[in-house]
Amino acid sequence: MKDDLQDEDGLHPMAVWECIGSRPTHVSVRDILADRRIQSLMKELEPLRSQSKTPKATYEELDNIVYKYTGLHVYQLVSWKKQTWILCCPNLAEKSLVARRKGNKHRWFPVKIIYEHLRDPNLLDLEYEDGTIAYRVDKTDKTQMKMRDAKPGLNRHRLVGTLFYRILKVLSGKCACCDKTIYRKDNGNMDVMPPSTLGAWHFSHQEDKVREPGHCVTLPLAKAAEEYVKCRLECVECHDQSTDASWKRGTGIPRKRTYGMAFHRTIKDILESDAYQAFTKELDDRKVRSNAKEPAISFEELDELLQRHFQLCLNEVVDWDKVYWNKPRPNNKQGKTGKNRNQIITTLEYSLLKLLSGACASCSQSIQGTPPHKFNGWHMDHQHDKLFNPADVCRKNPVIARSEWAKCLLKCVRCHRQGVKPHWEEE
Repeated sequence: MKDDLQDEDGLHPMAVWECIGSRPTHVSVRDILADRRIQSLMKELEPLRSQSKTPKATYEELDNIVYKYTGLHVYQLVSWKKQTWILCCPNLAEKSLVARRKGNKHRWFPVKIIYEHLRDPNLLDLEYEDGTIAYRVDKTDKTQMKMRDAKPGLNRHRLVGTLFYRILKVLSGKCACCDKTIYRKDNGNMDVMPPSTLGAWHFSHQEDKVREPGHCVTLPLAKAAEEYVKCRLECVECHDQSTDASWKRGTGIPRKRTYGMAFHRTIKDILESDAYQAFTKELDDRKVRSNAKEPAISFEELDELLQRHFQLCLNEVVDWDKVYWNKPRPNNKQGKTGKNRNQIITTLEYSLLKLLSGACASCSQSIQGTPPHKFNGWHMDHQHDKLFNPADVCRKNPVIARSEWAKCLLKCVRCHRQGVKPHWEEE
């Protein structure tokens, strides 16, 4: 008796199928690419990479092709919608006049003609989209100005390549190193993780690497498959451990990460606490931010100030020493050796807030015990109304800096990449 899930060839579609009612198992990328159904899928998707003005198949036809061979819908794999499939590059939807900018000879920018010179009809004054005006541009010089053809289908090959890349990830099922799966429970059923989190799952090379897997989405599918076959699926946590990720070089973290957990405290609560306000008031009263040649307080007094308010030593918060505190700019040509001491104190506050926050807001990983030079692996993640990057406001007025930090939560580097909630904790 033929199964309802079988296709015309009597084959079951691959995908969430094997996961319903059980935990997915890891399937190697090599085995997936060797499957007849995936090879047939590649043959049908390849012509759809065309960048012609109109796609070779409608969005619905594309969805049917993917579902026929995998049991997955397009919306489960990518975040772009029907309109993007039809009009891949809205900026190139119509024929337009473009010109180069002075000092930037590698890019073309949309312009409009605002004046034609009467004495010389070949000379034009052009206005760019940002309001900048270019005077007396020769319209016969094709290296400076031209009509750009409409290319609404440009980069459609990238959409198909990304779709195929995501299909391989989902079909692989789970991380090759740990027990984390690429599926989640939704109303009691197994479903694929949201498309916005699939980018946090990586293809890790096990053989000779020629190019990054993520860069293969622009290649013909058969050529991209030659690189994918050398890889295996890993979650972001295991991928960071198996590769030489810059943030963990020399940390001695074992392959299977085990870390302490702690309670998280919001930056806003810390800034509004009596202890922190007393600390900042004393900084202002004693003019610690002074850029004079001699600091208003000594390195030892600053250390005592921190210990009195927060029971923390200065070397637990910052990685600079007494010499740097006394002369932040020893080679200043004007002799202003104390210049930027105000920024040093604001940076100290930035590091202090991270340490007082205690743990990552998403995964509860503790920041305690992290040396100061590793604090750049911990991020203040904006929750609303971002005006500046949190690290950049260290160069601004401390009042502005604190108002910007109050909008943030502390996140470890992995959770900061993945948004408000880590994908492996989603139910």
